[in-house]
Amino acid sequence: MAGEAQLEEYVLLAKGTHGRATADLVVKATAAPGLFVFGELLDLPSVKQLKGTDQAVAFALLELFAYGTIQDYRGAPERYGQLSEPQVNKMKQLTAVSLAGESKMIAYATLMQQLSLSNIRELEDFVIGECFYAGIIKGKLDQQKQCLHVHDAISRDIAPAQLHSVLHGLKCWHKQTVDVLTAIEDRKAWTQQETALAEKLQAQMEQRMELVRKGSKAEAPSDLMAMDAEPMGPDLMEHDRSTGARPKRRR
Repeated sequence: MAGEAQLEEYVLLAKGTHGRATADLVVKATAAPGLFVFGELLDLPSVKQLKGTDQAVAFALLELFAYGTIQDYRGAPERYGQLSEPQVNKMKQLTAVSLAGESKMIAYATLMQQLSLSNIRELEDFVIGECFYAGIIKGKLDQQKQCLHVHDAISRDIAPAQLHSVLHGLKCWHKQTVDVLTAIEDRKAWTQQETALAEKLQAQMEQRMELVRKGSKAEAPSDLMAMDAEPMGPDLMEHDRSTGARPKRRR
């Protein structure tokens, strides 16, 4: 939020300036602590007008901080003018952010080479103090494997030359998202259909079981009555007389 507020302040100031005043404002913005995006400044007419004038170095400087790295500066320092110590430090921070956006695991050797740092102690101090504490990169230093594990990082401005690849990436992401959503909807429809079928079968089974229970209750009393109403036949009574046994009475 602090960086956004700073950017808004510089944008408002730049709208009312031109020429040398705009160039001076650009230099201040590039050195301002906590300000790491510059796209809105680059889009201002007063800033664009710096190109092709004796203040063109300021516009090139702003593009460097928006899209470039410390190695870009080392390769053509005359194009951007002499950087102050705060500007050099910020360019190293922005370079680290760019590296974090390209890979989730960055070797110490790569960081030292890209950031122009001389030893591991200097590198670790920079990453912890200027990246982790500044909130521009979240991650973990792995001293055993000599690498930086990146968990998250802020976004930088997108250069016009990068727009095509970014657009292509967004289109691929959109297609994958649509495919996933379609698969989810298909699975949802199948699940609903299977659930409805299972509920229907369950209801039919319960209905049949209920009919079986009712049928059993209806048949049981008539059988018992038939057993109770069965008379004792004369053969049975005669048998009882011949054996001298008294006829047993039903209970």
